[in-house]
Amino acid sequence: MPFRIANQPLLNPTDRSLCFVKMVSPSYFGTLHLRLRRGRVLGERDRQGGSYVTVINETMARKYFPNLDPVGQHLIVQEIVPFTARFGPEISWEVVGVIADERVTTLGDTRESPGMYVSNEQSPTPFQSLIVRTTVSPAQLGESLRKAVYRVDPSQAVAEIKTLDQFKAESMASDEFRLWLLGVFAAIALLLAAVGIYGVIAYSVVRQTHELGIRGALGAGVGHLLGLIVRDGMFMTAAGLALGLAGALGAKRVLTAFLFGVGGSDAIAFLAAGGTLASVAALACYLPARRATSVDPMIALRAE
Repeated sequence: MPFRIANQPLLNPTDRSLCFVKMVSPSYFGTLHLRLRRGRVLGERDRQGGSYVTVINETMARKYFPNLDPVGQHLIVQEIVPFTARFGPEISWEVVGVIADERVTTLGDTRESPGMYVSNEQSPTPFQSLIVRTTVSPAQLGESLRKAVYRVDPSQAVAEIKTLDQFKAESMASDEFRLWLLGVFAAIALLLAAVGIYGVIAYSVVRQTHELGIRGALGAGVGHLLGLIVRDGMFMTAAGLALGLAGALGAKRVLTAFLFGVGGSDAIAFLAAGGTLASVAALACYLPARRATSVDPMIALRAE
């Protein structure tokens, strides 16, 4: 929802800040255990005909009132006209409190988004969601909740009843599927890289069979030959990992724009990928080298 702060001129009339707006009842904050940081929450006296008041979250307070006490400030928001895509006249909402950021729907809904809460008595909406906190199993309350609504107004329909866990799971389903799909493709990419590294290094070691035969004929021990091959292979691997790490760090600025809640340089991810490739490279060096050094030097000398 676009808004502006009272007494702060806009250079461009269309250049307004954005925040989410929730129409709630006074018991909303206590039901969700949202801590009050400053001022007060909405109360029963905040009804139609009274002064328009709002409670904002901590993110909004930090972002738009960094050096001011937000309590007492006024936010100018256009009235929402129900059942239409139009806005009504501007309304000045006085900030009366600041609450902690809530995290009750999707991962990114309000976690780091500025937002304001207004009374559903002062800004009614045709569709309402009721939040019930209970100490018994939610599955036992479905019919009781429907009857309670019907007793108040038989014409009101209860669309659906869900637990908070169900609501969160459904709202995050698409994100979880994308995460799973991305993980599968990342695993395939890592597997292909590992197979490629193994093949290249193993082929390089096999090509050195003739050289190993010469060194063995001249008295070089198996341990010396193994150390020589593994050292050369791991040197190439280290050079490749260094170049790959430099490229990944260079691309993190682009990747960060597509990430939420994590940084572009996750040390665990870098270490896991690098460690896997280094382990595969070491195995690719050792196994062919072990086979080559176990061959009789005279046979190795005739190898091409």
